[in-house]
Amino acid sequence: MKWAIFALGLMGTLFLGGWLRSNPRNLKQVCTLIGALPFLVTALPKHEIAILGVPEWPGFARGFDVSVFDLFAFAVLLSLPRRSHALPFKLPFFFYIATILLSALQAPNQTATYYYAWQLLRIFMAYIVIARACADPVLRIAILNGMAFGLCFEGGVVILQRFVFHYLHVVGTFDHQNMLGLVIHFVIFPFFALVLSGQKGWKLAAIPFIGMLIDIITTSRGAIALALAGFSSLLILSMLRKMTPRKGKILASSVLILTLLSPLAYRQFELRYQTTGVAGYGDGRTELNNAAAMMLSDFPMGIGANNIVVFGNTHGYYERASVGAENAGIFPHNIYWATAAELGYIGLTALAFLLLRPLQLAFFIGWRTRNDQRGDLLLGLAVSLAMVYVQSYYEFLLLTDEVQYFFAIELGIIASLALELRRESASKHKTSVPTPPLLTPVQHQLVDRVTLPSYTKRY
Repeated sequence: MKWAIFALGLMGTLFLGGWLRSNPRNLKQVCTLIGALPFLVTALPKHEIAILGVPEWPGFARGFDVSVFDLFAFAVLLSLPRRSHALPFKLPFFFYIATILLSALQAPNQTATYYYAWQLLRIFMAYIVIARACADPVLRIAILNGMAFGLCFEGGVVILQRFVFHYLHVVGTFDHQNMLGLVIHFVIFPFFALVLSGQKGWKLAAIPFIGMLIDIITTSRGAIALALAGFSSLLILSMLRKMTPRKGKILASSVLILTLLSPLAYRQFELRYQTTGVAGYGDGRTELNNAAAMMLSDFPMGIGANNIVVFGNTHGYYERASVGAENAGIFPHNIYWATAAELGYIGLTALAFLLLRPLQLAFFIGWRTRNDQRGDLLLGLAVSLAMVYVQSYYEFLLLTDEVQYFFAIELGIIASLALELRRESASKHKTSVPTPPLLTPVQHQLVDRVTLPSYTKRY
């Protein structure tokens, strides 16, 4: 049955790719769906097909999976024309994947390591698809609209769970409220940046508000704190970059909105603490990180990707770190310690390269492009990545494919914007004729006869 479903999905993908190639005008609708899919597929009972795998494996990846998102992304890839320019971030991706494959040499379960390498290849394909699609500004807007639609869908699910079914821990379509809070950061800051850039419309302004409302209802403390930090940082950066009267109005409106939402936030946390009590971040996180630190100390090259839980239990690291039985089947809630333990120092370096390169590119190009709304969008994407990286110090969720799809979309948009702005800047530089210095009349005649025709011939 599994293979029949996979065969049908693959045939459907090939048919969709061929149809889109013959009908490129429909790419806009499919790209909108691509932007919304990371929210929508998690609502399905089963959105992945394991070609080969172990569903019970306690790791980030549990098999050679193929998801609904992968099939749609591959169909779009088949329909898109090839681009002549090289995409950024290929080297960081390959470096990180290479360290994962290298870690298989010391992994107790090498197949599990290959599971995670396969997952990263799927994410890399998603990045390539988004980056190529976003080279067309119409398709870029379609993907952003899809992300906005997905967030609104998630908001509807959250409101239904909280106020109709009276869930205490509202998770939306995801497995945990912290995962929901993390992925929202990929959406709200780029849209807030567009609002700051001067784009008008209540639909655009509603996206950051809906995201903040979801954070409050989930009562994820880290998500709420980082959402506020992200909004504040982006507003300050945008004002320093270019101050406008509109941004002053947005600052006043933001304070008013937060004041109005504060009673709801207070009530949500009151209900949480009445039920579960006031708990800090010491709920096993420190002990799990200590176990990872012990592994890194004993194995500087790592113990193998996607193996930390089994290795920690079978080799006594979890026991020596006093990890309780309730946390014996989970990973350290910190992607940096988890990566260091599994891939060693070289793997941690590779992860840092993959995370920091797009952040650096988005920030510096966005900061320099002061009179272009695409620069504002790049700043919003940079803040989005920064907040996700900070929250990942307390969560392992960025290592899961559900979150990495959002990461791939973000990187694809950053890559397309950076290439587009760089090409335009280079084009303006090439076509601008330098002003000649003061010349004698005879020299002016020589310039008219020699220099100007050569420019005309070249351009």
